[in-house]
Amino acid sequence: MNLRFEHMVYIFLIFLGGCNTCPETYQPTGTELSSDCNISNDTLRILCTQDQLDLTVKLTDEFQKCHGKIITEISLYERMTPKEIMSQGRNDLVLVSDAYAPNIPDDFWRTKYARDGVIGIINKSNPFCKKITESGLGKQQLASLLTGVRSDGLKQVQGYDQYRPIKVFICSDEFLPCKLWTDFIGITLNDLNGVRTVSFQDLIDSIRTEPLSMGFCCQRYAYDPLTRMEIEEIKVIPIDCNANGTLEDKEKFYDNLDMLRRAMWLGTYPCHSFLNYYIIASEKPTNRLHIDFIKWVLTEGQKELHAEGYIMLNTRIINTEIYKLNELLASL
Repeated sequence: MNLRFEHMVYIFLIFLGGCNTCPETYQPTGTELSSDCNISNDTLRILCTQDQLDLTVKLTDEFQKCHGKIITEISLYERMTPKEIMSQGRNDLVLVSDAYAPNIPDDFWRTKYARDGVIGIINKSNPFCKKITESGLGKQQLASLLTGVRSDGLKQVQGYDQYRPIKVFICSDEFLPCKLWTDFIGITLNDLNGVRTVSFQDLIDSIRTEPLSMGFCCQRYAYDPLTRMEIEEIKVIPIDCNANGTLEDKEKFYDNLDMLRRAMWLGTYPCHSFLNYYIIASEKPTNRLHIDFIKWVLTEGQKELHAEGYIMLNTRIINTEIYKLNELLASL
């Protein structure tokens, strides 16, 4: 199945499921590449999963604006693993999240390019919302709520006079965010009596209809990208990191998206609750266009990632990766 998107450059999508047919190519009109790149008439070939498609299109489109005439092929892989695809001789770059890490061989080359924080959310109409958002929840309290252990229910956790069970929603296609939280608080996915949803948006809509419910999603879904505030009817669950029963000033960073992302960038937010995003290849990149694209994602592209709701890498990580890429270029 071939689909064509027309931006500043033609982007070709093919669904790889055992088909070895190469995508059609087309040389678009446009300005020449910058002279220092020396990558004219080259092709930027990228594989990505469905969840990364919109971001991949955005990044390649913005990269093309800076570099002029480039042929870009974006391939979606669904039933084949990166290893199976690359065993066919493909030398593409692959954009993946931690969710696909088990399918990536250890000897593959990789570089981290972004992060996304995983947060817990509840309905603002939850009768315990005010207490929870003022005091936060510690690991033990979260474990009690998520496992539905009656002896440690909301009565004991928050001091209310009756037990009120919490319905937990889990995104079927995104188990890793939920697993990050269960690992963080010391329980397993099997301990959850969760209701599955088909997407993060479906999860949020379900919580909106269930006042006594909670779930887990990436932070960019819980905040409005324009107002930077929490979306309608949804409240982010603050974490009482030191479990002292109150939120201290250093733990209060949930009021808006920028405050939360800064806490995540600084490491104030628990580091266990992060999804990492990688660019991988079967071996060290030798294509100058590929290396140039990776360097752009790690520098100018960080602004685009920030605008899309992802967490930018810190300067130390970026400098380390750029140094490695410069060494690769010098060896070509």
